[in-house]
Amino acid sequence: MDLKAEIEKRTREEIEKLISRAERVKNREIESALSRKQQIVEDERKKVDDKLKEELQKARSNLELEYRLKLLKFKDRLISSIIAEVQQELQNLPRDEKYLLFLKKILQEVKTIPEDKKIIISLNQTDLNNYKDIISQELAEREIEFQPADIWGGIIIKVREQNFKINASLENLLSSLTDDIRDKIMLELENA
Repeated sequence: MDLKAEIEKRTREEIEKLISRAERVKNREIESALSRKQQIVEDERKKVDDKLKEELQKARSNLELEYRLKLLKFKDRLISSIIAEVQQELQNLPRDEKYLLFLKKILQEVKTIPEDKKIIISLNQTDLNNYKDIISQELAEREIEFQPADIWGGIIIKVREQNFKINASLENLLSSLTDDIRDKIMLELENA
């Protein structure tokens, strides 16, 4: 073989090796680029999915909160309506034997006040007209001053010298029970 042919053969072999190596490097780079591209696509898809889940969760939470607020407002309106009905019933409470017993029971508290103290009894005008004589008989041994009061019913008893006051007016009794009434109604609504 001649030298020129040998050089050409080796050159071709080297060129083929270089081309083969370059082809492998190219294929590796393409695979690596495709893999990176796939990873980027997956990362972006995951970001989009996570963002979508976050937005859905936020929307769900907002809807749940809005629902709870509407439910609470409804319950509050219902409770206020029930309390208004109770108030109306108290304002129209029949002045019967039970009512008189209620007044007499409150008057029992007066017996704890020293007898030398003047007692001021306040009633609404209707009750004052109907029960003044009965109350005077119940507390015959006491000095009593009667005063009309702007209340639905019930009785207010005061002793000025002792800074003593019993407010058993119907609106005061309702006011003192309103929170308890609200709690009981709310509990009933939640259990329904």
